Amino acid sequence: MSARMSQASAREEAERWFARLMAPDCSRQEREEFQRWREQSAAHAQAYVATEDLLGRVDALAARDARMQALLNRARATTSAGEAGWSSGRWVRWARPLAIAASVCAVVVSVYVGTASHWFRSAPPLTVYSTQAETQVVTLSDGSVVQLDVHSTLSASITDRARQADVRTGRVLFTVTHDAARPFTVRAGSGTITDLGTRFQVDREGDRVAVALAEGAVRVTSGSDGSAGPNVVDLAPGQEVIYSGDTPSLWATRDVDVQMLMSWSRGRLVFRGAPLAQVIKEVNRYTERKIELADSTLGELPVQGNFVTGDSEAVIAALEAVLPLQVQRDGATLVLSRRK
Repeated sequence: MSARMSQASAREEAERWFARLMAPDCSRQEREEFQRWREQSAAHAQAYVATEDLLGRVDALAARDARMQALLNRARATTSAGEAGWSSGRWVRWARPLAIAASVCAVVVSVYVGTASHWFRSAPPLTVYSTQAETQVVTLSDGSVVQLDVHSTLSASITDRARQADVRTGRVLFTVTHDAARPFTVRAGSGTITDLGTRFQVDREGDRVAVALAEGAVRVTSGSDGSAGPNVVDLAPGQEVIYSGDTPSLWATRDVDVQMLMSWSRGRLVFRGAPLAQVIKEVNRYTERKIELADSTLGELPVQGNFVTGDSEAVIAALEAVLPLQVQRDGATLVLSRRK
């Protein structure tokens, strides 16, 4: 299969997944299947991000034109009633919002050619970076460097007027080149991070986002458009803010060990009194052989250590040596229990 045919196939699958995930009866099992599909390859992840981006542009264009918005609403209402879901492992009679949106665009653009074509031409170029079981270091066109952890997806747009990025999933470390005329903005979940030149980390897991600052200064605001919103946090080096939606109680800073938090970028996992549950979660990011706790109360045990990413056996050996733990090997899983 040629690269072009492979890309087209991934894009078609991404459109189908997008349609299904928008359906009100989309099941948890289907969402888990989608996650597995997206993590199968970088091409899948990139195709889905591109699909989301195009739908966002269509919606933005529709917001400027009442006629187009009415057509989109009518198309969505019609196709929502005709969804049939998944049958015998094959896609059947699903709504295709992207195709529908494209068709509606064609109708409206035929009348408003100048406005629509100008809007799409002016949209900044978007580059998608995605990792699976490996990390990746990317130097952007402005000289800024981004390092993606495993299972992470980032989109970025660097133009003469603006510098923007969007952390879709996973963990990304940013080292931003100073440019006072073009602040670097990063969207992540329900918030936006803005800086002029600094080093910071964004860790996104679903709607939960943690932003930690190593050098310089950043402002974190609620609202994906970068507006102040109800929450504004200015971080100083050595601080972190965690947020999920606009919940005020989560928009509070705390002091953290940034060298420990960012040790993954050097191929290490450093822990200084971290609870065992957190240690296991971090170690499990980098290995197919997962570690589990037989007793959740063990998760509070403090851990000191410096490990190589991906070596769960070395971690287990160290934990057994310094903590009251014993390991049982259950197939591909390492189970930690209290030593008898």
